[in-house]
Amino acid sequence: MFLLPNSRYKCKRVPVATAIVVGGSSLLWFVLWMSSYPLQLFAAYGFVAAKPHTVSVVSSIFLHQGIIFVLPNMIFLSVLGKQLEDALGRLLFLGVFLLSGVAGTALFYVLDHTSTIPCTGSAGAVAGVVAAFWIVFPDSIFDVEVHLGWWHVTTFAAKTFAVVGAWLGWQLVVWLVHVPLPRTYILWSNIGGFIAGIALALLLRPSLETPQRNQPSAAEPEQNAVTNLGL
Repeated sequence: MFLLPNSRYKCKRVPVATAIVVGGSSLLWFVLWMSSYPLQLFAAYGFVAAKPHTVSVVSSIFLHQGIIFVLPNMIFLSVLGKQLEDALGRLLFLGVFLLSGVAGTALFYVLDHTSTIPCTGSAGAVAGVVAAFWIVFPDSIFDVEVHLGWWHVTTFAAKTFAVVGAWLGWQLVVWLVHVPLPRTYILWSNIGGFIAGIALALLLRPSLETPQRNQPSAAEPEQNAVTNLGL
């Protein structure tokens, strides 16, 4: 079973940056999967805290060592990223994504600089996007589809904090599984990225115009029902 959230927000522009990041990361993961995850590549372009170099701080964001890491990150990035990109613009959105990823890696390095395991993944970058979305769109409405395999079971409405909670829940699953990444990397990269996303969103929010385009007027009764339920 899996949940697929869909925002009712109507974007004004095509989310080009989000599509490039999601499509490029997914395609790169597929190529690496077909190549049986070459260790030499991860060692060269993954971030090794004991032997850090500048390129790997960025390149590691786009490398993933398993579907459990890439799939949920790309789902949340595609759902939340397009709306955040619509509010920030493409360049600022990419800036939030990359700076959050760098911040997550930096926090991991400060707290576990002796690790010799190549660390990869967009966890910190996506955490920053999730956090920034929460600040910019705290009251967005989502239609969350529940699927059992290919079978659509039901759809229910939820607000931003519920989707953020779902993201947090999945990060806990990844932290428990954690193979082949160290748990410290999963933990600190998420925390560092999340803090960076909040800071960047608070910095940018005063200059943003984010009119609520969550749903058409016909959906207002459903929104009221959600509010009454406290969602």
